[in-house]
Amino acid sequence: MSPRCSSRQDLTVQDLVPFAGQRSRPPRRVRCERPRGHHGDHIAFVQRTGGSSHYAWWLSWSPDSGARCMIELACNCPACAPAVTCPPEARQPRGAGGGLVLG
Repeated sequence: MSPRCSSRQDLTVQDLVPFAGQRSRPPRRVRCERPRGHHGDHIAFVQRTGGSSHYAWWLSWSPDSGARCMIELACNCPACAPAVTCPPEARQPRGAGGGLVLG
């Protein structure tokens, strides 16, 4: 596995709205999951939500414009936990059309 990108983002109050009332809180700062030197937007795992439905929230941001977007995707990790404990190999989101490519 190649070294990860070092770009990080602080989560804002607005980013944290989907997690209100959850027992575990997302991290205050997330790090891009893509390999160092990648092209295009950054994306970071934030937290699993949804009880037994297994969804994961990701934060995507543009290195050029600074635009940010919170994304909720189905996750293939049934034991997924907050980003600090979820193993990297379990953080591959699955969505329509085969999911999101991080590499």
